[in-house]
Amino acid sequence: MATDSPTAGFVEKWLQREPAFVQASLFVAPAQRTLFAHWGALLCCLREAAFELSDPSVRLAKSGWWAQELLAITQLQARHPLTQELMAYPGAPWVGLSAALLQTVGAGDQSSLDTGDALAQMMPLATATVAVEAALLGGEANAAAMQLAAVHLLVQRLRVGQAADDAGRVPLQLLARHQVSRNAIREGAAATVIVEYARELLLAAPEPSASAPLFRRMQWVLDRDLLARMAAGRPPQSAPGLRSLWRFWHAARRGG
Repeated sequence: MATDSPTAGFVEKWLQREPAFVQASLFVAPAQRTLFAHWGALLCCLREAAFELSDPSVRLAKSGWWAQELLAITQLQARHPLTQELMAYPGAPWVGLSAALLQTVGAGDQSSLDTGDALAQMMPLATATVAVEAALLGGEANAAAMQLAAVHLLVQRLRVGQAADDAGRVPLQLLARHQVSRNAIREGAAATVIVEYARELLLAAPEPSASAPLFRRMQWVLDRDLLARMAAGRPPQSAPGLRSLWRFWHAARRGG
C-alpha cells in the first residue's frame, strides 16, 4: 500500500497495535491484501471508539459517528478514508454492524457476572463483525468464528484496559473468588486474576475451521498467543518471531 494513500495512517496505527499482521499478509492473496488491511484498520477504529476512550460520552459520540459512517457505505456517501474505500462493497451487511456497534456502546460498561456472561455481552458485535468479514473476504460466518471474535474483543480489552474504569472488563465472579477489587487490577496488584481470566478465555475459544474467514483465523493466531502469555503470567511478545510465521501459514492453509 502506498504510504501517501489517505488510508495509510490508519493502517499504520493498526499495525503498530498488531505488528504481526505484516507477517500474516504474506499468506493473503495479493489481490486481497489492501482490502485485508483496510478491514483490519477499520476494526481497530471501531474497537477504540467502542471500548478504549476514557470518557463514556465521548465513546458514545464517536461510536455514533462510526455507526453513521457504516450506514453511509451502503448509500455510497461515506466520508472517512477507510469507509470510502469500502464503498466498493455496499452489499455487505453494514447495517447490522452499525446497529451492533450502537447496541454494545449503549449498554455502557456493564459488569459481567462470569466469563460466559462477558462473552454474551460481546456477541452481538462479534456476530455482526464476522458477517461483514465473510462478505468482504470470503469464508463462512460460522458460530466458531463469531465466538473467536467475541474472545478477541475481550482479550484486547484486557490487554489495554486494566488501568481504566472497567479494569479490563474482568468478571465479578473472578474478583470475588480472589477477593480483590477493580482498584487492585488498576494498580497492577491482581496478577492472579488476570492469569485466571486469560485461562478461561482460552478455554472458551473454539478451534477455527478452515471455512472461517481468513482474517478471523489469522487474528486467532495472535489472540491465542497473547492469551497463552497472559495465562502464564508473561508480558505480550514485543515482536513476532518465526513461530508466528509458521502459525500464520498453518492458519491460512488448514484453518487453525
